[in-house]
Amino acid sequence: MDGKCRPLSVLISAGQASDPTYLVPLLEAVRVGRPG
Repeated sequence: MDGKCRPLSVLISAGQASDPTYLVPLLEAVRVGRPG
């Protein structure tokens, strides 16, 4: 979550897939900006 309690990324699956299957795509979708 960001500083305003919003999720950084959301990934919705079919429901029967395991969490580890979607970990890498979810992390790849997150971009963290850096000052400067």
